[in-house]
Amino acid sequence: MRATFVFSLAVLLLATADASAQFFTEDFDDGMGATRWSAPVVDSEAGVFDGTADFAFDYGALGIPPAPGGGNSIGLFFESNRTDQGGDQGESIGVTSLLASLPANYLLTMDVFYNVDNNAGATTEYATVGVHASGANFPADPAVNDDVPFDFELSDGDGLAWQASGDGGATNDMHRYEDPGNLEAGSQTGLGSYDSLPDGTIPGVPTGSNNFPKFGPEELWVTMTVRKEGNFISWSMNGAQLDLIDNSDNRYTGGTILVGYSDPFNSVANIGLGTDPYPDIAHFAIFDNITLRVPEPSAMVLVACGALWMLGRARRRG
Repeated sequence: MRATFVFSLAVLLLATADASAQFFTEDFDDGMGATRWSAPVVDSEAGVFDGTADFAFDYGALGIPPAPGGGNSIGLFFESNRTDQGGDQGESIGVTSLLASLPANYLLTMDVFYNVDNNAGATTEYATVGVHASGANFPADPAVNDDVPFDFELSDGDGLAWQASGDGGATNDMHRYEDPGNLEAGSQTGLGSYDSLPDGTIPGVPTGSNNFPKFGPEELWVTMTVRKEGNFISWSMNGAQLDLIDNSDNRYTGGTILVGYSDPFNSVANIGLGTDPYPDIAHFAIFDNITLRVPEPSAMVLVACGALWMLGRARRRG
């Protein structure tokens, strides 16, 4: 009887192990997203904001398909480096949630669409997904001030973040940025290129040598996931884990969500030229269906707890 009960308890707990409580959600559908997110925080080599952050952008009007997470076609739109400003002109843009405070364990998911302006050649812009952001250093200014992740060791950002480009061709199409507490004392880690990953590593995203010359999520929706459970924080694309860090020293706690876009290069979009399907827009990324959940304890932990409880009952009865 006891063995049957423990087995039944284990089955029940395993069946519910992936359940989670919704903690925060943002689908931008009401057009009021700007009231729930910060004004754009910019790190710019030119010292000016040469892009766009639109919290109520109708991407369906461009013919972009619906995001995999559902809802209507309103999302958060970023573009950067629209015009030739002269000199070094790379820039990174980010916004932080005004509502979401990260719990001890969490599951953060979001849909991201990548446009790649092929008329500008190898553009290499990066969508940014960040956690444990503490807010911009003050006084905030648009110069490179270490508030938003920026390649080439120019800015480690704020908290923990990942960037992934929409196309391949770079030595590192993916990066991790670390700066706990936004103290301007962080690090950058290259995570490799799409073409160096074996075919099929990221479901639905071209990787590996057989897909030349197209690598990465160009003109695709992907689902980004950041998960913190216990001492570990992972980052995934379409369910494929691409990075994992050990946070046993608790350097990342609290803070909020950061999302953004970065063009660290001097190249600009050839707006209105060639065969770009969006001729009046620079290269861009769209975010939709940002959801923060508090995951239930893992199945094996729950099963172990159930087994220990039954063992304790058996001993008391003995």
